Amino acid sequence: CESLSTCHQDNPRWHDGSLNPDGTYTERGWTEEGRSYIDGLRKMSGYTRRRLLEGEWCSADGLVLPEYDKSLHVIDARIEHHSGDHYIAIAGKEERSMVEWYFMSLDFGFRAPGCLQVWAVDQDVKLYRVVEVYQRGKNLDWWADVVCTLAKEFPFHRGVADCADPNAINFLNDRLGRTRGRPLHRMIQPSDKSDGKLHGLDQLRWGLTKEAKGPRTFLFKDALRYGRDTERKTKGKPTCLEEELTSYVWKKVKNGSAEAEEADPNSADHAIDAAVYAHVFAWKKDLKPKKARRTFKPGSLGALLTVDGKELPWPKNR
Repeated sequence: CESLSTCHQDNPRWHDGSLNPDGTYTERGWTEEGRSYIDGLRKMSGYTRRRLLEGEWCSADGLVLPEYDKSLHVIDARIEHHSGDHYIAIAGKEERSMVEWYFMSLDFGFRAPGCLQVWAVDQDVKLYRVVEVYQRGKNLDWWADVVCTLAKEFPFHRGVADCADPNAINFLNDRLGRTRGRPLHRMIQPSDKSDGKLHGLDQLRWGLTKEAKGPRTFLFKDALRYGRDTERKTKGKPTCLEEELTSYVWKKVKNGSAEAEEADPNSADHAIDAAVYAHVFAWKKDLKPKKARRTFKPGSLGALLTVDGKELPWPKNR
C-alpha cells in the first residue's frame, strides 16, 4: 500500500490552505477550531507532543503492555448473521469465525470516564472487543440503557464490573432487572481482583502476545459508540482502549527509570481496567447458550408423544 505524508494544515476544518511565499502554511490560515486544537497540542510535552503535534511515530517509554501492536491487534471486522448464528468477518479473509458467546465488561466513572466493552468469544476462545463506550458524566440509568441496547444487538447475558464499587453494581443490576421493566436481571457480577492487578494485566498481556499460537485478543476497528470525548482528545488524553494501551506506563522510581512494579497513577486506565476485568473473567469459561436437553430417550414412547410439536415434560411421578 502507498504511504502518504499529511499535516494538520491539510484538514480544511483546521486551515484554509493559504501559503507563505516560501511555500509554508500561514499562521493566519488557521480556523477558529483549528487554532484551538493546535494551541491545545502546543501545551503538551513529551511523546504526546511529538506524536500528535510533530507527527513522529513514537510511543511512551516504559510501556506496561508493549505487546500491543495496532497493525496486528486492531482488525477491520464486522459481525454477520446467518441462520440465527453470529460470525466474525475479517476484511480480506474468506473464513468466518463463529461467535460462541458474548459478554460485557464495565469500569465505572462519572468525573473520570466510565468504559463499557462488549466482547465476542469464538470457537477458539479468542476474544474480540466489538464495541466500546467511553464517556464521562453519565449516570447509572444511562449506562443501564446502553447495556440493554447493546444486549439486543449482541445477545449477552453476563457481564463483569469493578468490584471496588459493589453499591454501583447492585444499583445497576436493579435497573437492569424486571422491576424496572428490563430483561437482564442481576447479570453483572463483581470483577475478580483476588490475585491483584498485575495478574490481571498479565492475562491481558497473554491475550496480546504474538508467541506460540499468536494473539488471542483483537480489537474491532472503529468500535467506539456514542461519540468521542473531544475535550480529552484536545488535551491529548486517551479516549479509547487503543489510545490507553500506547500511553500506559510503569511508575518511575527516584532515578527516573521505569522499574517499579506499579503503573503510573497518572496514566489513564479506564478502558484498560475494563479489558483486564474481561480477560480475568473470560478465560476457561463457557457461556454459550445452553441447548435444550431431551427428557426421554430417542425412540421411546415418551419421545414420540408431543404437543404442538414440543416434547412432553418428564412426569413428576416417574
